[in-house]
Amino acid sequence: MISCDKCGNRTEWLQVDSDAGGRWGVRSFYCRFDIKVTSGWRAVEKREGIGERRAILCASCKASLDSELTQELFEQEALRGTPLIFVAPDRVDLDRAIAEVKRTYGEGEGVVAVLESDRKREAKTVPLDSLKWLAPAARDAVQHKYGKPGKPVTLYRHQAKAIGAVRRGGSVVLSTATSSGKSLCFQLPFLHDIAATSDPHKRPAVLYLAPLNALIGDQFRSLKEFGTAKRETGAVAEFLQTVTIGGGDTCFVAAQYHGGVRVEGDDAQNSATGKLRRQIRSAKPNSCSRIRKCWQGPSCH
Repeated sequence: MISCDKCGNRTEWLQVDSDAGGRWGVRSFYCRFDIKVTSGWRAVEKREGIGERRAILCASCKASLDSELTQELFEQEALRGTPLIFVAPDRVDLDRAIAEVKRTYGEGEGVVAVLESDRKREAKTVPLDSLKWLAPAARDAVQHKYGKPGKPVTLYRHQAKAIGAVRRGGSVVLSTATSSGKSLCFQLPFLHDIAATSDPHKRPAVLYLAPLNALIGDQFRSLKEFGTAKRETGAVAEFLQTVTIGGGDTCFVAAQYHGGVRVEGDDAQNSATGKLRRQIRSAKPNSCSRIRKCWQGPSCH
């Protein structure tokens, strides 16, 4: 049993540590005869007076335990590991996040930041036809999904900037409001590369990573809207589809796989879910959703 020399607390404590990016966080735990973590990690705020140092603090008076006991507690299984610190969107320091990306990938890799605030303002757009390099089948796919009779498709300014950077081979950090068209910024370069590559064995692969199963499902549904979708039969029907674009001359295969993928009747002896994984792999999808999504070009059938 441990106790605070300053206030006599013997049960409730705070663990302070930094994540892989150097961001400091804190979480609570209960310790009497064993350790039980009672909260997730959150970012340390200056007003709390906790400080940015690796420490175990009394939850009542914020006094620190001595270094030897602190090290002993950090080695306990319940308190091990690198923190995964949640930061509320309105508290994200975008300049710092972008600087970390540039340090990781290097200034020479062409990291482009496209930042648009959430405040309402007049939308600035450019015509889709301004992308002179865009393959006709990809242009038709975007027109199929977003076009309206007698009205040409346009892109938001941030979309055009991000798409151009991806097209040039750069890395992009894109931060804009919800439903502002971020997905199209990676979908359009992908559709172009699929349409512009005649050899099916040389078509590109794209991996989409998402933190939520719902986001993966949204992407999977979004892709079929670029053309005509044909779903596979059997157990993979919900997770594998072929999408034909550009009037039937070009197609790609989209697949999704994530933690929610389960096949009815699955058990240890008859792993239907394992079979599903093998079927998805053998299809060589252009797009695979997983808590990530992968895409690669197969031939059209």
